[in-house]
Amino acid sequence: MIMSSGHGGGHGHGHGAKGGMPDVVKQYYDKLDAVRLIKTTADRAYETAHTKGLEAINNDVEKLDDEAGQTKYINATVDHLLEAALKERGDTLEAYKERIKGKSKAEQGILEDHVLQEYAGITRDLMKQSVKEVGRHYHAQHQDNKKVFIKHLSERLNRLPGSHIEDSHVADIVNYIGAGDVIDTNKIRGFETLQHLERYDKGRGHKPVYDEIKSHTYAKKPGDHGHGSHAHH
Repeated sequence: MIMSSGHGGGHGHGHGAKGGMPDVVKQYYDKLDAVRLIKTTADRAYETAHTKGLEAINNDVEKLDDEAGQTKYINATVDHLLEAALKERGDTLEAYKERIKGKSKAEQGILEDHVLQEYAGITRDLMKQSVKEVGRHYHAQHQDNKKVFIKHLSERLNRLPGSHIEDSHVADIVNYIGAGDVIDTNKIRGFETLQHLERYDKGRGHKPVYDEIKSHTYAKKPGDHGHGSHAHH
């Protein structure tokens, strides 16, 4: 969960021209859309990597029981994930290989591990251990492995869309989602508005109702006017 860095009172920082959407909200949704696209692309990349691994062993999963088959599968799979990881960074496999050409094998391995670990939560050696342990059954575990991969990616990406939101933005955000009757802007923190922004989904989704948020300290019963329009602290 992101802790906001701002504690000042006052209103949010301006509105965009688009339907009265505050700039801070537009920035959040733009980043959220980008994160969703990265996740979708990564999901496909993982499927493609697995497919390429299987193609390398002629789609014969029994070959995962022997070392030669494991090596072919792992190299094809990891090479594709490495390419996908670099692409997410705006890099290419060709440029990456050119940069590491003069480095020692150990340094090349560490650089690759760093890229793969950040993107997929795996390394070539970790995948080698996993495949060696279960052999042909690794294929059957593919969907479970993908869930772990997407979870790792999500933990890294999910904090990014709202990283710019501070406590001073809460009044604009609460007003934008039309929740001023159930959320006390003196009590809600910037980071606490993120779940409501995501669910509101630019007006296509759902705005908070009192019964759903009444356990939170910032909830107020509709008709209770004991709140201000400024952020707290």
